[in-house]
Amino acid sequence: MTEDNDTCACEVCGAQADIETMSSCGDGCWMCPDCADKARAEFKACDHQWSAATDAFGEPAQFCSRCSHIVLDEKFPALFGKLPLSPSAVER
Repeated sequence: MTEDNDTCACEVCGAQADIETMSSCGDGCWMCPDCADKARAEFKACDHQWSAATDAFGEPAQFCSRCSHIVLDEKFPALFGKLPLSPSAVER
């Protein structure tokens, strides 16, 4: 985000847009409306293959190796109607 106005650059395509129209993709990453719509469509279309992981802040999450999306464990049941994998289920 720039100091003199409320715009920031899309992390995907580099487009500058008003911060109010951008979508946060975590850890200071922002996407413009077009890239966010594309990412949501890819997420919905994916036949996910989940593995236990953590997000950029160390929070328990699930990572899809097919679409590279991360879903926090606390949000997983609401999105998918089942509990996430436990970290102990993953071979280290």
